[in-house]
Amino acid sequence: MGTSTSQQSPATAEWRRVREAYQDGIRDPAEISRRICNALSSETRTAMAGLGPTVCLDTLVSGAGSAAGIPASPAWSPNASALDIVASLRREAERRVALGSHASRFTDIALDALGLSALEAFGAPDASPAAAPPGAVARAAAYMGGRLHDLARLFIGDDIDRCFQYFVARDIGEFVGTGSYPTVGHAQRLTHNVATHCKKISVSLAFADHEGKLHSAISAWDETERLRLVQGVLAEAIDGGLCAIATAPSQHARSSHRAAAPRATAASDDEDASGTAHGLALLDEDDLTPERRYLPVFSLQAAAGYFGLGEDVDQLGYVEIPTRLKAADGLFVAQVVGQSMEPTVPDGSYAVFRAPVIGSRQGKIVLAQKHGYTDPDTGGSYTVKRYESTKQVTEDSWQHLSIRLVPENPDYDVIEVDTDAAEELMIIAELVTLLD
Repeated sequence: MGTSTSQQSPATAEWRRVREAYQDGIRDPAEISRRICNALSSETRTAMAGLGPTVCLDTLVSGAGSAAGIPASPAWSPNASALDIVASLRREAERRVALGSHASRFTDIALDALGLSALEAFGAPDASPAAAPPGAVARAAAYMGGRLHDLARLFIGDDIDRCFQYFVARDIGEFVGTGSYPTVGHAQRLTHNVATHCKKISVSLAFADHEGKLHSAISAWDETERLRLVQGVLAEAIDGGLCAIATAPSQHARSSHRAAAPRATAASDDEDASGTAHGLALLDEDDLTPERRYLPVFSLQAAAGYFGLGEDVDQLGYVEIPTRLKAADGLFVAQVVGQSMEPTVPDGSYAVFRAPVIGSRQGKIVLAQKHGYTDPDTGGSYTVKRYESTKQVTEDSWQHLSIRLVPENPDYDVIEVDTDAAEELMIIAELVTLLD
């Protein structure tokens, strides 16, 4: 399967190294991403934060201003739906792009990122209704309370994701049907893994310092000043993301720096007679004191049964809440079983989870249960994976195009969920942090 030369990357030595990685069958997304970053010209980096993408980010953060009644932002009806807002923002961005003659490949990518991030932020279609604010406009307005940088983070993550999909897709087709990538599916999986790797790094960077600039931007009446402030944020975030991606170690290198974690055993062996669950000191209910706060500890199987199906299960005990966490309803501790999420979540790690998932599930590590599935590590229908989905948004509706539970470890298979049978998948909880 070939690729038109007009769609291929430039014929530079750096891009040849990228294509050599495909030819050699390198599957490590960190290595592919590093080579791509090293190949990007200064003109491409500038275009990624050009005026077209800037207009898209400005339109998104202005959406929060619209919902909060900022004078420089057009107002919405209080009863506007998330899809109304998403469609309105996209139309407004397209109008501004056309008016300013800012069309480009990276503008098209940014327009897609605008729709996806707006749906995540204002629609939260994957969220528990009880956990979400009552209405899309209320969700949008909530970002004005010191969270505009989180809105920018969503956009940057989706934009970087789509950019790296584009960078990989324009060359890898040449190698489909070879020993490196026997099928289109192999190439698509690498494209997905590279994009996800880059998005994960980009959204992990510090964004809080941009809060003041973004607030100043959406309050400014002069569009030139607005775009200057927003473009500064976008350029810094894109540059920081590319630098972090270019220096990120490979998955194997990250794994080599971690001590081996103990394997979990059967549920009946989770707790020994001393009240210690494989190195985690457990407390009985009689040991708890009112001046301290605690989290319940479950086996992964019990957590899936209790928080997912409401079953009566045996609780292993309690641990004191780490000082870095605030007490909140739905937090619990469970031991992760298996190596599928290494190196991010080592086998045997004790993790704090929150049930239900608050906000969008996209990109989060979750405890999930799928009817008819048997996990190779847990032996049950429950698993810990990263949730990813793609959506198609129109003016009056949206639908899932794909739902995937993705391992970090490339030796494990992605779990593809039939979107026509999405009810067979239950997202039980999201991973909050690992216990030391």
